[in-house]
Amino acid sequence: IDSRKIAGKNNMTAVGRLAKYDKRRRMVSMVNEYFVNMILSSIRTLSTNTIGNTLTTIYGPLEVLMGARIRKVGKWVRGESLEEVNLEVDRATREFVELYHQFGDAMRWGKKAWSNKDYILDPGHAVHDLPESMKNAWTAENMGYITGKELDETKGWGRAVSIFGNVLRTPSRALMATDEFFKQWNYRSTVAADLTMKGRAKLEAGEIENLDDWLEQEMTAMTRRGQALIEDNIEAEAVRRFSPDDPKYDTPDGPAQLAKDQDDWVKEQMGNPDILNRGEIADRAVQIARERTFTTDLDPENGFLNSLGLNLQKFSYSHPWLRLFMPFIRTPVNIFVYAARRSGLPAVNKDIHRAAHYLYKTSFGREFPNLENSKNEIARIFSGTDERAKAEAMGRMSSAVGFFTLFGMGAMSGTITGGGPRDKNQRKLMVEAGWQPYSVKIGDTYTSYRRLDPVATLMGIYADMYEVVQYAPPEEQHNIEKITMGIVATFFENLQNKSYIQGLTNIAAVINDPERSVSKTAGTLAASFTVPALVASARSITDDNMMEVRGMLDQIISRVPLLSQTMLDPQRNVL
Repeated sequence: IDSRKIAGKNNMTAVGRLAKYDKRRRMVSMVNEYFVNMILSSIRTLSTNTIGNTLTTIYGPLEVLMGARIRKVGKWVRGESLEEVNLEVDRATREFVELYHQFGDAMRWGKKAWSNKDYILDPGHAVHDLPESMKNAWTAENMGYITGKELDETKGWGRAVSIFGNVLRTPSRALMATDEFFKQWNYRSTVAADLTMKGRAKLEAGEIENLDDWLEQEMTAMTRRGQALIEDNIEAEAVRRFSPDDPKYDTPDGPAQLAKDQDDWVKEQMGNPDILNRGEIADRAVQIARERTFTTDLDPENGFLNSLGLNLQKFSYSHPWLRLFMPFIRTPVNIFVYAARRSGLPAVNKDIHRAAHYLYKTSFGREFPNLENSKNEIARIFSGTDERAKAEAMGRMSSAVGFFTLFGMGAMSGTITGGGPRDKNQRKLMVEAGWQPYSVKIGDTYTSYRRLDPVATLMGIYADMYEVVQYAPPEEQHNIEKITMGIVATFFENLQNKSYIQGLTNIAAVINDPERSVSKTAGTLAASFTVPALVASARSITDDNMMEVRGMLDQIISRVPLLSQTMLDPQRNVL
């Protein structure tokens, strides 16, 4: 709301309060946008996002294929029909193949998103879940409002502010374009696979004559202008196409006719669901794209993490300063959820105990009670008729078993390391001897896997679990209670070490021990505001020594290449 537009109203006190609130809101938005882009400027951040999304995109159809093949073996052993499960095997295989075919188009739309400075496929689900007011805050209009001066964005200080804003937003713009590419890649490959399966069935039934022509026609319809064929996108376009300002709607029946024209156009785009349910195909493809890029909406019905994340989002809208400590909320939560659903730990993977509960209840020919109203998702899936959902669920649970075996054996062999012993002195001696936490050891070289989420979360959990037992004192080796508590403690320490929740960890530290933590947290914020992450990452390349940091100024200097080497002392050990 621009309070200047209502300044003529009588209640000047209310207008004054509104103006003060509006100015404060704009200032906070500009500070937050500046801070977010400073921490996103690191090349490491963009590469981490790219690697993580590549892993989930490629692994996605392979996981479903694995689940479908396991179900196929089970059905074959029981002598059941293999027709439906064979279709899912073919569909998952086709989706994997389509990743190759759709790569070029996905790249093209990623570049288009960069040029447009906005999302195209699924605009409402950005990887950086910031309020709209914080995404384009550095403008001549906002700066003019704060300073009380009218600024023209085409000249003078107004132009300078606009140019600065465009340059400042380069990191978030790059992250947006990368996210658009992966969303397009997943959406298009999933849609193409589904259409291929539908088209083959129609060709066999004699409903179409040429499969290639039909696929091209339907693919074009479902990817118009790079957008997903979902209700929100189509309705928004209908509003743009049929405007109430059109003279033909300037009649008594105009509003009703406008609504009818918009509705008819939407139905035309969605097609006849009895012939081909485009909406169902698009909705599933978008959901897959969101899951594999960690941009799914948080739902309190999906467990504690989702509920916590949703409450943090709501709190951050009312208290925008929280974004200084946790710029992103939805994406980290979705990363944790993705990893948790593929872990072998019933405490964090609800699918495991849901499956166990379902198997127990249905054993010996019994039926699962109140299935339709049950909150047991696994029970609903495996009691239903959706073979695709069954293959996806089986794939996730098979992944849990596979990752447990692979990473567990890696930890036991010393190839995968966790956080190390809980004794700080023992851990310090190990680090000085060349050992490295949360890394993969190849020969004598340790390579960190910290930024390979969501895989890194799984690797860290299993490595930490093994090391709790490995480094426990001899008298505690067989103490189940202490071992269990140690595993729980290391699990939360693993989460604390994640870079994207360091802000919340800092808040907790300030509340718990303000005397020691306030200056450190303030120094961290000051350093992040002052030195872009891009510069700080260059410092780690030029000099990998840890520096002695004694105050806020030292924290800022420690992020600057060359300057840190000349003005700060390196940390030393007893050797």
